[in-house]
Amino acid sequence: MTRKQQLGVTAIELMVVVVIAAILLTIAVPSFNDLINRRRVEGLANELSADLQFAHSESISHNADVRLTATTGSYAIARGDTTIKNVASLPTSTSMTAGTVTFTAFRGLSAAAATFTISNSVVSNQLNVVVNTMGRTLICAPTSDWGGYARCPTT
Repeated sequence: MTRKQQLGVTAIELMVVVVIAAILLTIAVPSFNDLINRRRVEGLANELSADLQFAHSESISHNADVRLTATTGSYAIARGDTTIKNVASLPTSTSMTAGTVTFTAFRGLSAAAATFTISNSVVSNQLNVVVNTMGRTLICAPTSDWGGYARCPTT
């Protein structure tokens, strides 16, 4: 009596593979959602930092005051009455502290240094975008629990 060679997989083998895949997905999906929300905070912090540098360069190149006005859900850059850039909405579940920064030509900020705190309602981590009186920006973590970012200097 000869045995025929088995082709394909049995139903039990297929069910075991499906159960293992389901277990792995239930473990991976929550951490993936946290990763996405952390990236939203990082993306907004990088965009705001770049826009602060842009506003500073605009004030120098046009020899005029340029201000960045932020609310908890949006921000805009304006030179006089002309809006240069408008970010009408922030990424999902992401917010930032409100405030206004005005750059003057060749002097940096017209007032003291400013800090914008960016947070997400899903993850507890926050990032700060700090602009000093000379107009330089720094992205830092207010606490040391955000890997890859230095802790914000205390003053």
